[in-house]
Amino acid sequence: MLRRLLQLYVGLSLYGLSTAMFIRSDLGADPWNVFHLGVAKLLAMDIGTVIILTGVLVLLLWIPLRQRPALAPSVT
Repeated sequence: MLRRLLQLYVGLSLYGLSTAMFIRSDLGADPWNVFHLGVAKLLAMDIGTVIILTGVLVLLLWIPLRQRPALAPSVT
């Protein structure tokens, strides 16, 4: 279990690094990050804050499904 968590966190860190590099290079971004960038610009917020708030909102929208999300969606 510890090994899988370590792999998850390393993977998420690499994903975050690659996302930041894409945004800084102006090469474009994947659809979720385009959404985050648009909301951040619209609301004059930091993109990291928007990403966190979007993640919380997605997890809250999981409640009506009456299912517990797995660990990975909760962490990301």
